Amino acid sequence: MKITKYLTSFNPKLLWINIFLLFFVVLLPFSTAFYVNGINFIGPFVFYSINLSMIALMILLMIYAVANKEKGKTGLDKLHRNWEASRMFNTVIVWGLAGFMAFFTIEIARVIFVSIFIINPFIDRYYRKKVAKEPAK
Repeated sequence: MKITKYLTSFNPKLLWINIFLLFFVVLLPFSTAFYVNGINFIGPFVFYSINLSMIALMILLMIYAVANKEKGKTGLDKLHRNWEASRMFNTVIVWGLAGFMAFFTIEIARVIFVSIFIINPFIDRYYRKKVAKEPAK
């Protein structure tokens, strides 16, 4: 979802969230290379996990900031906001958990991200049912 398509104008809060989002996106090639070159170490994986978790967290903050600013005027209603926020929250939790698990068992931590792809279809199915029950506008 392109969350910025629901914006009519930017405010300083949205600008700073976007700047931090772009900062973590710019760090992604570095954190990926750091992880690939240090694949046998815990530190690079934790850094990579934190980077991905922060990208998802910034998108989550952006979703809520846009929803609060526009108040449904541009099409982002509460149901769709919650749907997208749930998907991003799932990503934040899974990558955060992967980074934490790396200190205990790196083998499990490296594959725990797959749960994002297992959980998101359940989130989607739940919200699709809610959208189908919602009266037409």
